[in-house]
Amino acid sequence: QYFVRETMHSLADDLARDLGDRLRLSEPVTRIEHSSPGVLVVSAGDTVEARTVLVAVPPATVTELAFAPALPAGLGRALGAWESGAAIKILVRYAKPFWRARDLSGMVMWLEPPGLFACDAGKDAEHAALVVFVGGSLALRWRDLGEAELRAEVTGRLEAALGPDAGDVIDFSLRDWTGDRWSGGAYSDLIVDVTATDAERTILAGAPPVYLASSELSPSFPGYVEGAIIAGRIAAQKIIAELQAPG
Repeated sequence: QYFVRETMHSLADDLARDLGDRLRLSEPVTRIEHSSPGVLVVSAGDTVEARTVLVAVPPATVTELAFAPALPAGLGRALGAWESGAAIKILVRYAKPFWRARDLSGMVMWLEPPGLFACDAGKDAEHAALVVFVGGSLALRWRDLGEAELRAEVTGRLEAALGPDAGDVIDFSLRDWTGDRWSGGAYSDLIVDVTATDAERTILAGAPPVYLASSELSPSFPGYVEGAIIAGRIAAQKIIAELQAPG
């Protein structure tokens, strides 16, 4: 629906610009010790002391961190109500948006195999592209294919749906999320326990001085980058207000 002017990496650079050398990359947190005075955030290379911590990863990934003491049981159950899915995202670029010339939208949803979807992701006639999503059990089957075989599977189905021009690919790039260390298998978690009706509310309350935020919990654009930014800003504003409150 929306595109950034440059790249997603440029967006990350813009958000981090004011942090300077306070931003630490490739230093994953392994343990968070917390008590009423504050927190200790422990990584393989260092320990950071703070009054509070905002853990900004998907709910299912929070459970992979070690907390001392353990998070409250209710919060643990709320986090356990979520699971990450399985997804492969592919961008297929063309010299021109041939589907538009045939008055087609470029959107395709396959009944067979289930879990395959494509749509027009081109910004304009000079940047023609289809984005293809492979999800669920199909992603788990196709992740073991080599890139050439995966390309053949995808382009063959696009040709059947949109015509032979779909085979004239000028670039085929993919992101396999199924083995992603930080997301667990897809770019968004889903609630799999339908009885956990208060899971989101419980997670958003956190266990001060430990707070949680993720795109999945955003009031708008959940599961998207925009949702992550909104959720992070809301959580940060809440923390600042509580730290500045008298007493």
